[in-house]
Parts: sequence; C-alpha cells; structure tokens
Amino acid sequence: MSTSIKITRENGGIRTTLANNDGVSALVAYMDSLPSGFTASDRIKEIASLDEVKSLGITADATDSHIKALYYHLREAFRINPALRVYVAIYELAEDDAEYDMEEIAKVLDFAGGEVRQMVIWSPKEYKKTDIALLQEVATKAENEDKPLSIIYCPAVTDVLTMESGVAKGNKNVSVCIGEDIDESVKIDGVTKTMAGIILGLVSSAKVNESIAWVRKFDTGMYKPGFVDGKAFKDLTVTQITKLEANRLIFVKTFAGYSGSYISDSYTMDEATSDYNAIERVRTMDKAARGVRNYLLPFVGSPVEIDAETGKIDAATIEMWKNEGNRFLEQMERDGELSGFEVYIDSEQNILSTSTIEVVIRNVPMGVARNILIKMSYTEVL
Repeated sequence: MSTSIKITRENGGIRTTLANNDGVSALVAYMDSLPSGFTASDRIKEIASLDEVKSLGITADATDSHIKALYYHLREAFRINPALRVYVAIYELAEDDAEYDMEEIAKVLDFAGGEVRQMVIWSPKEYKKTDIALLQEVATKAENEDKPLSIIYCPAVTDVLTMESGVAKGNKNVSVCIGEDIDESVKIDGVTKTMAGIILGLVSSAKVNESIAWVRKFDTGMYKPGFVDGKAFKDLTVTQITKLEANRLIFVKTFAGYSGSYISDSYTMDEATSDYNAIERVRTMDKAARGVRNYLLPFVGSPVEIDAETGKIDAATIEMWKNEGNRFLEQMERDGELSGFEVYIDSEQNILSTSTIEVVIRNVPMGVARNILIKMSYTEVL
C-alpha cells in the first residue's frame, strides 16, 4: 500500500485590491426571501469575493429561486470583475402597484459612507416609467450630498416592445437595462432573472471614461442574448431594435460574423442631446467633482489675501487655488479619462462682501466611437 500527501491549490482567498474607488458598487435586490447571512435588521453586507457570497447563504443550489438568482448575479459580476467590491442589500419585494421606498436605497448609500459610485437595482417587479423619476430623485439627493452615483435599473418587463419610455430631461443618473441571458442552462424557474450581475461587473470594471459597449474590451459572456420578456435578440427586426434604442434602453446584441455578445450602448435616461447622455459621461464628471472637492475642501474657512492697491484677490492666492483645482484633473488627463480641462478664477470677485470664491472648471471629455463609417470602392489606380 502506498502513502501520499496531496495538496489542492484553491483560489479566491485573497481579496483583490482596487487601484481606486471607481469600481465600488452596490447591488440592491428586491426579493421575498433572506439568505441565512441576512436578517430583517441586517440587510446590507459588503462583499469582495464569491466565497463571501456563499458564506452568507447565497448559493447556486438554494431552494429559493430568488436566492438562486442573486447568486447567479453575483457570480457573473465576479466573473467579469474579480476585483469587485460591492454592497449587497436585500429588501422586500413590493407589490406590482406599489412604489419603491426610496429611503431603502438611501440607506445603502449611507451604510457605504458615500463610497458607492454605481448602483444596480434588480427587481422582479414589473417596470413602470414612474420608477425612473423616483430613482433620479434618489440620485439627485445623493449628488447634492456630495455622493454622486449612477443607477442602473433591471426590472421585469412583460413585453419590451410595448414598454413606456422613461426618457426625460434631467434623468442623467438612471439607466434601464432590459437584457437577459435566456439560455436554458442559466434559466431559473419562477423569477425574472435580468442581467443585473453582468451589467454590474461591466460598469465596475470599466474606467470612468469607457463605454461598456466597447466591443474589444467588454464581451458579456452571454450564452444566448435576449430580453427579460424571453425574446431572443436574433428574433427581433431592425425596426424593433431601432425602437428600443430610441427609448434609450440597454440590452445585449451580437454582430454578424463576429463572436461574442456586447452591450447595445451605455445610455442614460436623459435626452439624447444632453451632455450626460451616457453612463461614462456621468461617471467621468462624478469622478472629477469628487476629486476636485477633496482637494479644495481643506480651504473652506481659510483666509484669502486681498491686493490692497487694487482690491482684487491676490494673484498668488488665485494661482495657489488653481493649482489645487488642477491636481486631480491633471491625473485624470494623464490616465486618459479626460481630454483636457481648464480651471478659472475671476480675480474681480468681491469676496469681502460675499465670502465666496467661485471656481469655474471646464472639462473636455474623451470621445466614444459609437459608429464607424467605412467607404470602400474599386479604383483603376492608387
């Protein structure tokens, strides 16, 4: 009889650390059941690995379909972004005719101490366009409290081709995702699964300036791209797809002759002409605002020297304030998150009467090649 010792090397025991907080996220799940690691008075958990997910009673073999679906979402999120740090919150599923309790979502932001940059909301409740305004209300309040974020809403939809548009001026922080992997191998009976985990993984892993529709970088990994109502992407006509895009809905599509499946676009529910018509536009500005605020916040209440001869703000003081405002934006420019920027402070401001200094910052965003036009023909000579 031989003797031996065998060592199995396992993975996932060390938390992958993030280079910054751009990827810090939240997943708010509305469902009837609580996994064993949650209680009615303890509904929010910070999670940084799939092992932690399982330790909280969120498993693939759960008997409850909602818990099983939540595991699927978190598994997909960590598949796409192993460095994900996510606050998972579970709240009771509302009746179809009930509004969401926005206070619950605000609790998640408070629990995370303002760290959350993007929040995905998974709700098996039927979509209503009034949900968009309610979610934007939460985001606007958070922005006013210096905790800006993007919200991606993944609801149930009976028919994606007849759903009402939630597009309205100012809905810049809310996106609606109607995609789902409808392959039988990932089907979960009794629940509208959506693609909350996939979209969470993609947005959290993207740089703030990057569109999650970037084909080279962001393959969704779906087996069979479709919609939350069970339709397959391949079965829709060009006219039907165009209508979904006009309603600024996010889903997953494929390209003829090219493998993989990809996000249709990174729409927000703001108007198409808005400066904040895409998630990356919002995330970039949010990052710039957070960074500049942190650099200039120490100067609140500080003395400001006045040139005694002109009555204007001292030139050296203006230069110092501009340099502080520049520091974070310079790093964003070096990182390829901004094309350029300008910080301007008017020396004519009467700070003696207002006790206020106005700092004007103009940012030039990175562009996104959403469409590529190729002109090709034969010619007799070059």
